[in-house]
Amino acid sequence: MKTLILIATLMISTVLQAGVIDLREGFNGKGSRYYLQTLSSGERVTVNLGRGTYVETVKIAAIGKQRRYSFGKVYADGEEIATLGVPGRDPEYPIVVRDRVSVLEVVATDGSRFKIDDFKIFTGQKQYTSYLNRRPHALSNYGLDGWGVEVLDIVSELNHLYGVNRGPAKDIFLNLKRAAMRTQASDIIRNPKSLKTFRYARVLLERIIDAEDYLLTGDFFLLDSTADMIITDLMTVKEDISEQYDLDL
Repeated sequence: MKTLILIATLMISTVLQAGVIDLREGFNGKGSRYYLQTLSSGERVTVNLGRGTYVETVKIAAIGKQRRYSFGKVYADGEEIATLGVPGRDPEYPIVVRDRVSVLEVVATDGSRFKIDDFKIFTGQKQYTSYLNRRPHALSNYGLDGWGVEVLDIVSELNHLYGVNRGPAKDIFLNLKRAAMRTQASDIIRNPKSLKTFRYARVLLERIIDAEDYLLTGDFFLLDSTADMIITDLMTVKEDISEQYDLDL
């Protein structure tokens, strides 16, 4: 059988104790068969988390039910956060979202057929660590696969400290999150040198510039030392993308 292991990390602004929701045991009044079922074109599994739950990791294992490659989409509150693929090998796909989520969905794309074999949602708080401190290699060796994750970390921390997702710049930071999700999801499926991934990364760069302009305008963030590291992290991601693709926006 073709098997997929999807690891998706979702961070949300509400802090709860660490735990796990194992859908093999059922959840929210529904038995395990509701969640661990075979999905064909357009069919979906929906997990209702109420008013929003802080989620650290989502782990989904799926088994292909046809010879050709199958795909699914993973959504958090209607926003696509990952492309679920069922290849002939078993890669791991880390996807980071970091936001308040009420509804999580897995949807089979047209022409696909696969069975969800395992579905766990891990909850718990994660502390923000500076992008610069976390980078395992020198700047020239830092890979594309970290940009979406890092930007989502940064937006999550800005929202936690300053509520940017609810303030006057809400659209700026929501657009930044969308661009980060698409870049990360594209890099998971495609070669980093693909034209489509480049296009997503270019849009991410543009959205970072929009956010940077907002954060560096006026005194509020510039006079708050807590914001210094976070803004610097965002600007460093911008420079990484610019250097990787030789872009000057």
